[in-house]
Amino acid sequence: MKNIVRISFIAVMLLCSITLYAEHRIFPANSIHCVNVVWGEKDVHRYDPIRNEYGHRPIYYHYYTGNDTIVDDKPCVMLWKYCADTPEEKELRFLYEEDGLISYKYPLAEGGYSDWKVLYEFPEGGWKKGESYIIGLYQGKPDKAELDPISYTLLNGEETQIAYGNSLIYGIGYNNWPFLEYWEFSEGPNNKMQPYSFYRNDTLLWGKPATHGPFFPAHSIRCTNMVTSLYSNDTTYYNLYTGGDTIVDGKECVQLWGYCTDTPEDLVQHLLHEEDDKVYIKYSTSEDEEWQLLYDFSLPVWHVGDSIEHAESYRIPIESVDTITMLNGKTRQVARCRGGGWLIHGMGYIGEPFFTSIYHLETDDGTESYPVSFYYWNELLLGEELPKKREDRFFPANGVHTSSRHIIHSHNSEDLTIEYDTVYTSSWTGNDTIVDGRECVVLWEESNGNIKRSCVIYESLNGVVYLNTLANDKSDWQPLYDFTPRHWKEGDVTFYNLIGFIEYSYVNEVSSITLLNGENVPLLAIGSHELIYGLGYYDSFLEPIDVAYSTSLSFYRNGELLWGKEEKPGTSVATPMVNRTPTPYYDLMGRPVAHPTRGIYIKDGRKVVIGQ
Repeated sequence: MKNIVRISFIAVMLLCSITLYAEHRIFPANSIHCVNVVWGEKDVHRYDPIRNEYGHRPIYYHYYTGNDTIVDDKPCVMLWKYCADTPEEKELRFLYEEDGLISYKYPLAEGGYSDWKVLYEFPEGGWKKGESYIIGLYQGKPDKAELDPISYTLLNGEETQIAYGNSLIYGIGYNNWPFLEYWEFSEGPNNKMQPYSFYRNDTLLWGKPATHGPFFPAHSIRCTNMVTSLYSNDTTYYNLYTGGDTIVDGKECVQLWGYCTDTPEDLVQHLLHEEDDKVYIKYSTSEDEEWQLLYDFSLPVWHVGDSIEHAESYRIPIESVDTITMLNGKTRQVARCRGGGWLIHGMGYIGEPFFTSIYHLETDDGTESYPVSFYYWNELLLGEELPKKREDRFFPANGVHTSSRHIIHSHNSEDLTIEYDTVYTSSWTGNDTIVDGRECVVLWEESNGNIKRSCVIYESLNGVVYLNTLANDKSDWQPLYDFTPRHWKEGDVTFYNLIGFIEYSYVNEVSSITLLNGENVPLLAIGSHELIYGLGYYDSFLEPIDVAYSTSLSFYRNGELLWGKEEKPGTSVATPMVNRTPTPYYDLMGRPVAHPTRGIYIKDGRKVVIGQ
């Protein structure tokens, strides 16, 4: 992608004309949303007793136009694509329009982007009978055909044209071919991508209402409710997060785990089930526990006078409808329901604890509960992020000191040798500070005698540790570690920070490690990396993973060595750059290994696995 997006001085001049040009676009910025569907493999949970066969699970792919941009000196629109099953994994494309030709760039499997490909030709004023136009791509090249257009009415009553065997709709695309996609059809009906819906400015023009996938997917939701005693005014926090998929009572469910901040070891399992865009909850796994209706999101768009199903299986009318802006800048509908409060579409009630039905609230335990925060894929959408108590931090102020080794190598073009330089660095937490209203700790770094402030560290109540480099005096918060106080298990989904890029991965293996103070903590294998709970990754403590060059050496907390080997805090040693052949293998402690066995080692500055 390095050489695809080239911003030049000419591009900057073109940027000034984007606003005027955008008025004439077929696919304007931030206005188009379309959905294509692929029918996947047979789903054993979709049995049709009438046809005596199993159905196929639909997989929905969403496309929407984002902001204006400049690509190859052309004024373009960003086109985002994601699968409803994995909405966090977005794919960026670009749309360019000129003289009625709609062209796009798409990512290639081997990396980088394609050349500009013409998808459609929608000339200003429409098609003319008997003339030839580009109708799409065939084997990667533009294909032309003579058209005989007729009038066509969209779902909003707007008149347009349709041609080419009543399949190509002017301004939209094919009704039998995926929208905004060049697609090679595979053999067999189950791999064929088909168009499903097309929206412009939130108005459905063609197809069915967009299917969004689950409202609360596995591993995606974290939220916090505050619980206050009416008698003592004591306050605690109840945290919830979605776990993995499961089958209970013959229903496809998502595990919903809950724990109190004061007793994180007491984990409670709830269950969520979605059917016909209604969300049901089961507050325990007991067979005697009944499913309760939690939220009714069956109407994709709410209007005054509509009614939704209540937790007690009767319908309540919607008295007013408004929009609410999430903290990520996106908006959702919110409806005032008679006797049921304000309900945010796809999220829950305002002022009521998350994942708690109105029926379930009618308890007499002497407590009141309020929503605090709601995260979707580690992005805060609603509420506030609460800091962890200072005495509970993993990285307290003036309390943590780490050391690491970085192997830097470069190529000598004259004699074709590799030059290595081994640099030792130390990092330690300094004083408390406030950044963006967050209670943070300053992190200092020393290397080759140079001391600098590297970043600030923030720890949230729900166990996520963030860092902010404040590079160029700009605030840029990045999640660093996932230290959610939960019972980790294989198959959980979490993130890791790979040199500033946030990647999601499954937990491959869960074991434990005994620290040097005798404390036993989880050890998680995440992708090809290993995370020590409360400390960080073997590769590099207190910084993003850079597996090619870094190895952690020691970790002290409050003067106590927890991991690694004894050293004098605050010192580092730099080895001059010379031509040499390094010891073939090092262990994760930095010690040379002559005859490595099964395990993880460092070779030529890179992490390798032997015996797998």
